[in-house]
Amino acid sequence: MKNLICLIPFIVFIGACKKDPPPDPPCTDNGLPCATTEGKNTFGCKVNGNNWVATAPPTIGGAEALSGEYDNTDGGFYLHAVRKNEDQTIFEAIYVFGKNIFAPGSYTIYINSTTKVGYIDLMKSTCSTYYYDSLNPGVLNITYLNSSETIISGTFYMDLFDTTCQDSIIHITEGRFDFKYSY
Repeated sequence: MKNLICLIPFIVFIGACKKDPPPDPPCTDNGLPCATTEGKNTFGCKVNGNNWVATAPPTIGGAEALSGEYDNTDGGFYLHAVRKNEDQTIFEAIYVFGKNIFAPGSYTIYINSTTKVGYIDLMKSTCSTYYYDSLNPGVLNITYLNSSETIISGTFYMDLFDTTCQDSIIHITEGRFDFKYSY
């Protein structure tokens, strides 16, 4: 009986111990990063209907998956997203530009008088560089802009072209980003 009494606290203690639940998997929306506003440095879109998510293997001085800047004095915005794998069979980049962005809202993607590259595949020698259309450059929707937290988030879509290719247009849709910028 004495042994049973000694076992009761032990059984209660063991029953009270719970394993921590496994961490939540990264949020995805059909394979794309979820649209968040927390400065998670995520970027994803569909390129001709296929998922494209910014990723880069960790290297010293190598490609960053997402880099860019936002200047709250002139509203200038720039993002450079890279998709690269370790065996270097994929190495692509997408560029998004904005100007006069001071609050959440819908903006035309900014291009200036010189042609701007919107997408490049660094593993191809032909049909690799696609440019913004100056008449229809695309739309950039800023969904969150917080200068004190240095976070800018939004969505985008655009059609880009390469006049040297038979299949000269790529459609970029369902784009989203959540970027923590620095001054």
